[in-house]
Amino acid sequence: MAETSIIFSDVNERQGVFSRRIFLMGGVVAFGLFALTGRLAQLQLIEGGKYRRLSSANQFNYRLIPPPRGQILDRNGVVIAGNRPSFSVLVMRSQVKDIDETLDQIAYVLPQTLLRRRAILRDINQSRRFAPTAIATDLNWEDFARVNLYASTIPGVDVSMDEVRVYHYGGAFSHVIGYVGKISDKDLKAETEAVGDEDQLDPILLHPGFRIGKQGIEKAFDKELRGVAGARKIEVNATGNIIAEDADGMRPATPGEDVTLTLDAEIQQRALEVFGEDSGGAVLMNIHTGEVL
Repeated sequence: MAETSIIFSDVNERQGVFSRRIFLMGGVVAFGLFALTGRLAQLQLIEGGKYRRLSSANQFNYRLIPPPRGQILDRNGVVIAGNRPSFSVLVMRSQVKDIDETLDQIAYVLPQTLLRRRAILRDINQSRRFAPTAIATDLNWEDFARVNLYASTIPGVDVSMDEVRVYHYGGAFSHVIGYVGKISDKDLKAETEAVGDEDQLDPILLHPGFRIGKQGIEKAFDKELRGVAGARKIEVNATGNIIAEDADGMRPATPGEDVTLTLDAEIQQRALEVFGEDSGGAVLMNIHTGEVL
């Protein structure tokens, strides 16, 4: 009987140890489930709004629309400097995993980009990561329509309908009107110093289709002529392909202000014809107002 008691005692002791282990493991599992449930509750109930906003930001992107530059007119309303439509193809480096593959896809639609392959790669490498780079500019309507058909299937590629500057009287007003050009590093530094912080810099300045005044009236009245950029809201999938455009999220660009000069286009053109190949200068003024014609 003593041996039997010893055996039962040993069995009971082992069962007790086993039960304690089961209880301990059950406690660990229960704690893990409790922690997991708490974390899920935090993500769903407390931080759900935050992650929904982040998800929406990843699903929808905004593409800038350069504003039409204001016109420069003579005293009679004749357009001296205006704009004409220009179609471009842009690539966003931040949305492209393999830039060579992307350029190959574009070359299939626009074979002429093969000739500029090295220059395009240089421009992409020199541009800021989140700034678009133009890989084809001033396309005709046929090329633009063809690439527009495929652009939504190529991640990071977008088409842009911009405007380029046109000077209707050529050299007759070049000494006064000046010209526009792409923003340089020096210009960008000056713009940054003006706003005090690079984060406050207008992103449209980095758009390849945007131009600023470099000389003459174009530079003196650049702020007035620039206008305000617009934006279009697009929906993208996980790979960055454009799948839809939200018309309700569209914000049209605001054209720049027109600038009217005291000059008379006919008088300036006539003076140019009179001088012909000769060098010289002529000034015609309104004696009552001092306006230069």
